[in-house]
Amino acid sequence: MPEDIEHIFTIPLMKKWDGPRTKRANHAITAIRRYVVRHVKDPERKGKRIAEDKVWIDPKINEYIWSRGREKPPRRIKVKAVYIKEEHIIGVELPEEERPKKEEKEGKEEKKKEKAERKKKKAQEKPKEE
Repeated sequence: MPEDIEHIFTIPLMKKWDGPRTKRANHAITAIRRYVVRHVKDPERKGKRIAEDKVWIDPKINEYIWSRGREKPPRRIKVKAVYIKEEHIIGVELPEEERPKKEEKEGKEEKKKEKAERKKKKAQEKPKEE
């Protein structure tokens, strides 16, 4: 069984901000697809490019791009591209280090709540000096 080839890319999406506001997220998805096609070659066909319709983009990437709305996609995104030799497709997904961002945000909110509770307790414990 042939092994799959993995690459990690940081794709710049800055140029997509020059286009129409309402199409920035759409253009960002297209840019990701084109970037991956350009940089991942088919080793069995002497390094020729793979067709754009052979690129599968994980829905989590789509959610990440659209998370701030269609007018404000991220300026760059880090992705993991896996070339699957048996099926001749490229799978694009978020790398492991990019995934836990939502959990971190939830953790930050919990820390803020805990900090506010500690402040309340300290305020209650301190008697007012007059």
